[in-house]
Amino acid sequence: MLRDDAADDLVEIVVDEYSNAILTAASAKPVTVDEITNAVSMSSATAYRRINDLLTYDLLDEQTWIDETGTQCHVYEANFETLKIEIVDGIAYLHIVQETNHNLARIWEYR
Repeated sequence: MLRDDAADDLVEIVVDEYSNAILTAASAKPVTVDEITNAVSMSSATAYRRINDLLTYDLLDEQTWIDETGTQCHVYEANFETLKIEIVDGIAYLHIVQETNHNLARIWEYR
């Protein structure tokens, strides 16, 4: 289970509108920043900030591809199989299931 501060930061990132859009797009296929900004009204600077946050928490993988013109471009792909919020008996959990591990964070509790 993640420590409380890390869990709080992670939840803020995951529920953020722009981060959520990036994760959704990157879970379907590898995407470039241009593809992300064209699909969602967000500036390149905002996209890069959110991508850096998502990379920090290991929710995205970054790869360098060479396009048909020989230009390098970075593509981003989701680094999780499942990401979900589950509420059980007054406690909300954030589950992140990755290929090699399963992170669980308690994010809210009603008492």
